Amino acid sequence: MISVVLPLLNQGDRVWPMTEKLKKELMGISSEVIFVDRGSSDDTVFRALTGLNREGMHGCVLQSGRGSAAAAACQAGLSRAEGEFVFFVSDTDRLPDGYLAACVEKARMNEAQILFGYFYDREAQTVERRSMSRAVVNRSGTEYLPAVFSGAFPLQMVQALFRVPFLREKQVYFHEECGCGFDEEFLYTALMRASSVVPVPWKLDILKPYGLEQADSQACRQRVEALLRVRDLAACTASVNLHTQQILQRQVLPAAVVEYIDRMRAEGHKPFEIYRDLHHRGYGKYLHLSRDTTPDLRRRMQEWRTSFLFSGKKEKKPKEKT
Repeated sequence: MISVVLPLLNQGDRVWPMTEKLKKELMGISSEVIFVDRGSSDDTVFRALTGLNREGMHGCVLQSGRGSAAAAACQAGLSRAEGEFVFFVSDTDRLPDGYLAACVEKARMNEAQILFGYFYDREAQTVERRSMSRAVVNRSGTEYLPAVFSGAFPLQMVQALFRVPFLREKQVYFHEECGCGFDEEFLYTALMRASSVVPVPWKLDILKPYGLEQADSQACRQRVEALLRVRDLAACTASVNLHTQQILQRQVLPAAVVEYIDRMRAEGHKPFEIYRDLHHRGYGKYLHLSRDTTPDLRRRMQEWRTSFLFSGKKEKKPKEKT
């Protein structure tokens, strides 16, 4: 059986279309649908209950509490899941037609701990990505991490089907206080601890990270903290090679910190205020350029440095004449 977990917040007008989509995608598959409400103020809970009933689907509606983060909702759903596999999706619009059935069919043929379809860019396929897309054998999760971290092989939560006993045995869980980056942390942690990962022969379009575009500076800071926990785990995991740790240290974390800086600037924080915050949190050490720094990240780092130096000159008081 597969458990599908969907966190909800004030999505009453979307719940019935979601259940209709899931009914179609789960046809012929033993499944349960777990809606987890985060404290909606509209009729989301009522529509979720009636949606399951009208479609004749096995499932339930949980409540993680008003104001709870999406991570807490996902963890509540994972704790309740009774299926052999669990699939997390924030919106069924991100679920391609027929994809779940393909994942389940592949899962029946092996003992994989994680299964996923692969995203690809039709106009800019790299050799590494093509080699990944042809892979049909079991690999450990750490073998995929360098390509995932570097961006050569985009991988997101909505792609992955997780074996529940594996998650519980390896203690892979969501940090409930995290509102942004929790999905990346969960996925990366699972990959680090998985010994059997199998790709599904299904081509998906590349999606932007869910929720990041609307995130404020506080949410972006939570994402940095989530990635720092991934960094700490990588440092303690002997199976993760040095190259993977360097990509995480020199590319992934700096990009997350620069995103945090950009959001603070957009919210009107002064450069010196941002600088003090970076120094206080220890984020400044991730803003050093290296040969691994991508051109776009290099440009954004230099833009921040220029704005900081320019603001310092503007604020410098002229010397008084004696």
